[in-house]
Amino acid sequence: MAGCYSPYARNFRLDGQSVVSRPWHQLFSTLLAGDYPRGIGSYLTTTPANNRLVVRHNISWTQKLYVIDSAGVATAVTTGANIASDARMRFFNVANVVYCMNWVDKFGKLSGTTYTTPTFVPLNFAPAFAVPFDWKMVASGRPANPNTIYYSVADNYEDFTNAGADTGTSMEQITGLASTNQALFYFTKNTVSVTDKGDIVNTSGVISYNSTYLQTQEGAVNHDSIVVVGTEIFYITPSNSVSQIVRGANVNGYDTINLSDQEWAGITEYMKEIPKGQTDSRGYYQEDTNLIHWFFKGQDSTIYNKTVIYDVINKKFLIDTNRYFYGGIFYEGKNYTISNIESKVFYDEVSYDDQGSPIPFEYRTKYFYVSWWTFKNTLRESRTLLDINSLAVVDQTIWIDWGRKDMKTVNSDNLPTQVSTGIGTQEIGTYAIGTEWLVVTPNSDMHEIYILRTKGNLNKKGIKIQRRRTMWVVWGRVRLKNLLPRLETLPPESNSLTK
Repeated sequence: MAGCYSPYARNFRLDGQSVVSRPWHQLFSTLLAGDYPRGIGSYLTTTPANNRLVVRHNISWTQKLYVIDSAGVATAVTTGANIASDARMRFFNVANVVYCMNWVDKFGKLSGTTYTTPTFVPLNFAPAFAVPFDWKMVASGRPANPNTIYYSVADNYEDFTNAGADTGTSMEQITGLASTNQALFYFTKNTVSVTDKGDIVNTSGVISYNSTYLQTQEGAVNHDSIVVVGTEIFYITPSNSVSQIVRGANVNGYDTINLSDQEWAGITEYMKEIPKGQTDSRGYYQEDTNLIHWFFKGQDSTIYNKTVIYDVINKKFLIDTNRYFYGGIFYEGKNYTISNIESKVFYDEVSYDDQGSPIPFEYRTKYFYVSWWTFKNTLRESRTLLDINSLAVVDQTIWIDWGRKDMKTVNSDNLPTQVSTGIGTQEIGTYAIGTEWLVVTPNSDMHEIYILRTKGNLNKKGIKIQRRRTMWVVWGRVRLKNLLPRLETLPPESNSLTK
């Protein structure tokens, strides 16, 4: 696969040495008709049977919270006048309560289906976000005091007024927070700073959170773009770069790495299509497959229609299309997302079609250049080893010097009606699909293996050659195992495109 690195691939996942069409989503819960949800979080309790999702919804200007059980049944929470804004809501779950904050309404507390305002909070205390650190809640983003960081009393996540509570001040507005077991990170648009547990000093009851700046040029565009994976932190910068914080050799013990602007990333140009400074971008970590999902608004778009994924294990970026999610969460072994266009909550990454509609899966090889412009590549043949569903439709197109030269289509009409008598019993390329296939029961995960081969009429010459493949799959998956064309380089005296 390395030899056919693709700067253009849509809707796929990495699986060993193959690429596989990505899963889609299934409906989990339908909320009352209205606008799209404004936030999603987990509500874990000391009694697992009582665990719930919590979703912030907006219905005809009446703002509501919902708790959703494992069967997808949504129960409205009576909030009265405590929630008057339709602003995005974030959640902080501790034991049997969920703290709710949206930077407009006063800091709230959800217990069961009862919503109240905690007692020990400052007047008009309305932070935008919070993280746990050193047995405290650390909150910020309050519009009235955007540079202030609030620390709760130890072991009391809702007490910000009594002894042990504290505040800190940043030189710039705090755009986000993140924490690991050992460190607390503060983000502004231009900086990242860190407080290790060893940097916390208690002098006669006065606690000092000493922090140091990391070696970075940019901070985080917003809190929701920050994703913590173990001891590493990933975030989106105001210039639309994806950055990573890891333990390193710098004097402060951390390194900051720009991931997306490097040539190997393959998404530099794609990120340029997304407007910079997206203060409303969102991200979440899919723990079972080690994928980070980020959702953005495209150019001139009012909805979230751009999805960028980072594979933490394989260290590769992936791009999905036809997804319109506002946020997500990994909860009790499953992925849940909220729709950006309808009043629904979905299971994500669980099925192989978009609720009955096919998934478009597109892969383009890199352009194959010769070493010098006077030489031409000659494409003798192109072959693709496919493992696909019988309902899949596959188009393979050869592009030479930006022009389409040949196309082959594979669909269910091309499929064999019986099992071949063996691999190699006929010459490969006798048909549009070769004879190396296995036919098994329809609608299983993977069940036909073909070699899609374009041969003979492809003695096409050009300076650059690319292979493009578009696949539509219903109730199944596509696996690409071999993507390499057979190329030859001709000497300058033979490089006429008319030959």
